[in-house]
Amino acid sequence: MKGLRAAAVNGFFGLILIFIFTASSSIIVGESKKEEKIFSGLCFQDLSPKDREGRWYFKITHKNKPNETLDVIGLIEYVREIDGEEYYFYGVPLENKGNLIRFEEDRGYIKRLKYPVFSFIFLDVELAPPVNYVRFPMTPGDEWRVESEGLIRILGLFNIRMKTNIRFEVETVENTILDGRIVRTYKVKNYTERGSDGKIFEEENWFGAGVGLMYQNTEAYTLELVRYEPGPDNRERFLELTFPAQQAGGGVN
Repeated sequence: MKGLRAAAVNGFFGLILIFIFTASSSIIVGESKKEEKIFSGLCFQDLSPKDREGRWYFKITHKNKPNETLDVIGLIEYVREIDGEEYYFYGVPLENKGNLIRFEEDRGYIKRLKYPVFSFIFLDVELAPPVNYVRFPMTPGDEWRVESEGLIRILGLFNIRMKTNIRFEVETVENTILDGRIVRTYKVKNYTERGSDGKIFEEENWFGAGVGLMYQNTEAYTLELVRYEPGPDNRERFLELTFPAQQAGGGVN
């Protein structure tokens, strides 16, 4: 049981932003007037697609197995009402990971995440208050901080609580290529201090307009989106917000 407790503590906040499909807006120098006009009309929900029939195809590499890369699929597994609020569970079934998310007009919040402690044990982490992991709009240089406490209930026998302080920073906005299309991409870093030892854990997350999460680098793994297949509710907007690589007016990274 001591081993289980230690593993839960070590893995407790190894990942705050787990397979979440969100972003925000800015202007890229050199883009065409058509693109500039389209992006000027962005709203938060454009960049956080509630695409229940969409599929996000990722490659994931766990850092304890650097020579092994897996193909996984992200999707919205279910929608649930809690205390009068609508929550979306963005998950990756093959990894048994995911976040329970609530959206406001200009913000997104993580209420619960599912985190693997061992290859065969998965624990729910409750966040109080929920973590505001993204805001709208975002521009390079924006920062915000969040304080929260996480709770893990282990096999109904005992609880583990841990306080966290997180600083989010919008690093840059760039054009990137996804499956032959140009995507407006927001690169955000977060710095998480958990527990009382003062150690800082750094993560990097890239979010694509009309797409969602495109890249993630954490202490536990790296994740890269290789293809997004929008469902019927988001397909038209996805095609409007992204461009064939040979037609885009902005630079490509």
